[in-house]
Amino acid sequence: MDPDLAQRQALEAERLSASQPNRARQLATAARRAAIEGGDRLGLALAERVLGLAARELNDLPAARRHLRRSITIAEGAGLGVEAAESRVRLADVVSLGGSTTAALEQLHVVGDTATGVARVRSRVHQALLLQRTGQTEEALARYRLAIPALRRLGLALDEAQALSNRAVLHTYRGDYAAAEADLHRAEALAPAAGEGFAAAKVHQNLGFVAACRGNVPLALSWFDQAQLEYAALGLSEASVLSDRAETLLSVGLATEGLAAATKAVTALEQQGSPALDLAEARLMQARAFLLTGEAREAAKTARKARSAFQRQGRSGWSTLADYVIARAGLSR
Repeated sequence: MDPDLAQRQALEAERLSASQPNRARQLATAARRAAIEGGDRLGLALAERVLGLAARELNDLPAARRHLRRSITIAEGAGLGVEAAESRVRLADVVSLGGSTTAALEQLHVVGDTATGVARVRSRVHQALLLQRTGQTEEALARYRLAIPALRRLGLALDEAQALSNRAVLHTYRGDYAAAEADLHRAEALAPAAGEGFAAAKVHQNLGFVAACRGNVPLALSWFDQAQLEYAALGLSEASVLSDRAETLLSVGLATEGLAAATKAVTALEQQGSPALDLAEARLMQARAFLLTGEAREAAKTARKARSAFQRQGRSGWSTLADYVIARAGLSR
């Protein structure tokens, strides 16, 4: 038996995990089998990590947590500190998506400054994303400024593209549309180097988000159409695009159409057992749509669900937005 087969299969699977999670899961399962047969603990730790990454992309957060924790246990037991740190950084992301920001930060704290190289840089990227999700804008930007050039120096094109796409969203919320578009076009230009693991759909969705915030609704909807087709081709959920589409439609007074898109997004997220962060935001969007269509009771009910989730997640800014919808609903009755 090829002694390095499991490791090669796992690394190939990891490369595909973001854009082709089903294929990545198949490869990682084969890698895990080969690692067990060959007594390859590094290959086994890698395979379990990729199974976790694929599960995360497929919105199966319990499975993602389970596989990533196995990867950490195997790596630590084999004295593979770098691999354990890598898996712990990925676990922090999954825990955060589940709505527990504090627990996610604790995972990154364990990684701390003892990690080196790729693991350390990825830890900084995930710290930036966690800060971004909790509304700590300036702190997030500061970490992105350190992490993105480091990703470039290390030649981690896929990681850099993903970080640029996330930072573009942050720039958009701050009203710096030129910076957002620059990040997204840079991310798109990295596609050849990022390889098959690059998901252009996310970049195109975010270009639609920027266009919507600029007030160019036709361009935004065109980008969303393209992104939905790309997500469908990859077999990935289009729920996040539907949420952005709903927000864009509501912004120009198309309440009925916006409610339809928001409801479709919430339903898809609920059925998929999707990340708590995404579901809470989609519910708030749906509550806003209910408010605009004159359904005040449903607006208040849905906004309360969103508010409860935001409070559990420590997202006070989002919770305040939900409070506003609840108050408006009360005045509309």
